Amino acid sequence: MEQVLAVAYVGGGRSGRGSAPQRREPATTGLPAVRSSRSSAPRCEIAFCEPPFPERYGGAGGTLPATADTVPLTGAIEYGPGINANGIAETPDGRSLLIVQSNTGRLFKADPVTGVTTSVDLGGESLVNGDGLLLVGRILYVVQNRLNVVTAVRMSRDGSSERVVDRLTDQRFDVPTTVARFGDRLYLPNARFTTPPEPNTPYDVVGIRAAWAR
Repeated sequence: MEQVLAVAYVGGGRSGRGSAPQRREPATTGLPAVRSSRSSAPRCEIAFCEPPFPERYGGAGGTLPATADTVPLTGAIEYGPGINANGIAETPDGRSLLIVQSNTGRLFKADPVTGVTTSVDLGGESLVNGDGLLLVGRILYVVQNRLNVVTAVRMSRDGSSERVVDRLTDQRFDVPTTVARFGDRLYLPNARFTTPPEPNTPYDVVGIRAAWAR
C-alpha cells in the first residue's frame, strides 16, 4: 500500500485488482495477483509487483488505467520456488525501483522502463521474507513478514548499496505484510498467515514509532 498526494493505492492480492479506495468511487484495474505498490516520483507512475512471477505492472499519470504495462524483470534476479519479487519502492534519487526478493532475501535495483535488475550490496545482510517496502528520505523500511520484524536500512542515493541501521519489532505483530507512514509512526496490517481464517477472525493494524523518531 502506498499513499501519494492524499490518494492511497492498494494492491488487492488474490483479487487481482489495484485500487484507490478512499475515492468516492474507487478506481480499479485488473492486474494478476497484485501485492504491493509504489509511486515512481519523476513520472508519477504507479507500479505494482506480482510476487510469483518476474513482472512489474505500471500505469502512468498517477492514476490506475484500465490496462497496465507489463515489464518483465531480467538481469541479476534469479527465480526459484516460493515468493520471488515482492515489495517495491523507488530509490532515493527517484530514478530506479527497489524490489525485494522474499525467498532469497536479496534486494534489487530495477530500471522502471526496461526491467533490467542489478543486485544491491547488502553488506552480508539478508532481507528474507521481505514484503512491503517504504522509503522515507534515505531510509528504506523492509517488512520481513514471518519474522515479525521491520528492518530499517540507509540507502545510498542511487540505491546501489545499503546498511542496516535498526530492526523494529512489537509483541503485537502477527505476520505484518506492508507498511505506511503517518507523522512519526509506521502502521502495519497483520496478515495472520499462521492463523486459519474463519468468518469472525479479527485483523488489526499495529502502529509503532519510526526508526528516526526513536
